[in-house]
Formats: sequence, structure tokens, C-alpha cells
Amino acid sequence: MKKLKTIFPKIESLLQVIGYVALFMMMLLITVDTAGRYFFNQPIHGAFEITEDYLMVMVVFLGLSYSYKKGEHIKIDLLYRHFPNKVKSIVDCLGLLLTAVLFSLITYQGYSLTFEAWVQKQYIFGVISLPSFLSYIWVPVGSAVLTIRLMIEFFKTIRTLFWGKKGPANV
Repeated sequence: MKKLKTIFPKIESLLQVIGYVALFMMMLLITVDTAGRYFFNQPIHGAFEITEDYLMVMVVFLGLSYSYKKGEHIKIDLLYRHFPNKVKSIVDCLGLLLTAVLFSLITYQGYSLTFEAWVQKQYIFGVISLPSFLSYIWVPVGSAVLTIRLMIEFFKTIRTLFWGKKGPANV
């Protein structure tokens, strides 16, 4: 458990940094492609495919867990904020558990799709052909890390619900 507490935040941060790099590369690629298109009548071939099929997927899925950890996801709390703390904890537990189940299914399906694309050597065809597993792989990676984060938060909420802030002895 102690290894998880030290390694997992580093994994989240690493994926976030990779997502930042993908975002920067996307910005740079689109800017250079646009400049090349308008000033030199020479766009970058495959810029659209790389941006759409690879970099956007990386930006979205690699930042899921980190942004959840920082509380940067959208919440609709019109009724929630009026609930007593015990009810909030129960609602949080249910929400975390259902979301973890959903993202574990997304992880499994994404892994299956990635593995199939890798084994069958599938390509995304466009102006340039690129291997599709390099696009798909970010979905199960980001979803798996988010699922772990959700389960960590679920157990924290359970501990708080039943044992207060400190949790049970020896935990």
C-alpha cells in the first residue's frame, strides 16, 4: 500500500506531463501547418490525422486522473450541496463506484481494441498511414489510471463514512 501511495501520484504526474507535451505538439503542429498553408502554400501532410487521431486522444485521456485528483472535473451540485454530510458520503460512494465500473469497462474495451489493432497490424489510412494501436493505447492507459484513482477515493470515502477522518486503527 505504501508503494502505491508513492508511485501512483508519480504515474499520474508523468501522464499529465505527457498530455501537456501532446498539447504543445498539437498547438505547434497546427500553427506550423496553418502558416505553411497560407504563407508558402505548402501544408504539412498528415497534420490533421496526427492531431485528430493521436494527439487529441492523448490530451484527453492522459489528463483524466490528474484532473480528477485536483477536483477540476465539472460537478453539478444543485441538490448535493444541501444534503447532510452522511448522505453526501453515500452519494459520493455510489458515484465513485459506478464511475469506476464504467471506466474499468472502458479500460477493458480499449485494451481489447488496442491489442487487436496491434496483432492485426491495423493502420489508420489518410494522407499518411499510421499504426492505429498507437492511437488506441491512450484510452486504456488513461482509463485504467482514472479507475485506480476512483477506487482510492472510494475507499477514502468509505473510511470517512464509517470511521471518521482518521479511519480504523491499523489502516
